[in-house]
Amino acid sequence: REEQAGLEKEIRCAETDVAHHEKLLSDPDQYGDYNRLQALNRDLNAAQKRLARLLGRWEEVSLELEQVQGGGQQH
Repeated sequence: REEQAGLEKEIRCAETDVAHHEKLLSDPDQYGDYNRLQALNRDLNAAQKRLARLLGRWEEVSLELEQVQGGGQQH
C-alpha cells in the first residue's frame, strides 16, 4: 500500500509536469524560438514517458495488492 500511495503522489507530479510543458508549448510567445521549442518538446516527451512508466507500475502494484487482499479466492 505504501508503494501504491507513493506512486500515486509521483503520478500527480508527473501529470502536473506534462500539463506544464503542454501549456508552455501552446504559448504563442514560444513560437519564435526554435531551440526553445525543441527543448520543451524533448522535456514533454520525457515527462510523458515517465508518466506512462509510473502508471504501468501503479497498475502492477494495484493488481498485486488486489490479489493479496483477495487471498487468491475466486468467486
